[in-house]
Amino acid sequence: MKMKNDLSRSFLSNRTVEQATELYWQRVEDSKYIYDKHQENLFERRCPCCNHNLSSEMDLYLDRWRIVECDRCLTQFVNPCPDSDALSEYYSESRSSVLLQSIYESRKDGDGGRQVLDYRIQMLKSILRTDSRLLEIGTGTGVMLEKITATFSHLNLHLEGLDLDKEAVATAKSKGLAVHESDVQSFEGGKRSFDVVTAFELIEHLAHPAAFLDKCNELLSPDGFLFITTPNGEGLDNVGVPAAVEGRMLAHAMSPPMHLNSFNPKNLYYMLLARGFDIIDLSTPGIYDVEMVTLHDQRFLEYPFTHMKSLSSEDKAFIQDLIVRLGSSGHMAVLARKRSD
Repeated sequence: MKMKNDLSRSFLSNRTVEQATELYWQRVEDSKYIYDKHQENLFERRCPCCNHNLSSEMDLYLDRWRIVECDRCLTQFVNPCPDSDALSEYYSESRSSVLLQSIYESRKDGDGGRQVLDYRIQMLKSILRTDSRLLEIGTGTGVMLEKITATFSHLNLHLEGLDLDKEAVATAKSKGLAVHESDVQSFEGGKRSFDVVTAFELIEHLAHPAAFLDKCNELLSPDGFLFITTPNGEGLDNVGVPAAVEGRMLAHAMSPPMHLNSFNPKNLYYMLLARGFDIIDLSTPGIYDVEMVTLHDQRFLEYPFTHMKSLSSEDKAFIQDLIVRLGSSGHMAVLARKRSD
């Protein structure tokens, strides 16, 4: 299910340089604060992908957070990991969370917001049917549920959402959306099984992503669909612009306490299969990789990434299209179906 992206759209329609810069430095400040306050409660974990217990240290983010790589499947993840109290404080009380939600709200009617939402809508068109039940995990202020409601009004859909951010949930509820302040593990779906569960830019944030996928499987009806998006840790923008580069325009695939796991097409494919899903489509439909590389200070980048800034706009578009086709963009999308017994 390959869908063509509009590669002419600019990252600056997603957020301004000023917004991106302010958000970056606020995230740095919040990351240091959360680590310093909660470091005594960090906990060790096995590989979140294959559950192997041996790993090797790769980096120390902000001279605090330890980034490791699994010795078996090579998944990179934060270890030790922030506990639920640290994560709850970060997402509910940090200024960076407020800034990010404001960006989402401000861009939803602009080109940047439409690009993100349109891709998701196109994928949903292939799986939603009349009276389908859909659960969005990580709803935020309800921007995506609003778009789904408007686009599929003729299908009489039953929509619900979950989020931990109480302010975001309050905003979503003020729009008339059925959104619950809860994490997925605490959510009791009961008899309300869902035909579609979505989790956009979420799984990389979780301390226990395997348990999350198990819960998604439990909430789905037989042959139900799971639609998730996440950064591709092996994508061009994540490799070309390392997490250590100051002023990064988008969060790196590994940026604790926000991003705790770095997924790629190989380990996410394996993980979904192991948790009872069949893969329908896995692609990297990003459009900003080349632009992300060229927007940053070239003094902090390595060859050949430093060469991209001098390329013509046609060559840049060609490279972006090429990496999408090769599965090497920094943005990843997966549609999977619950495996039948």
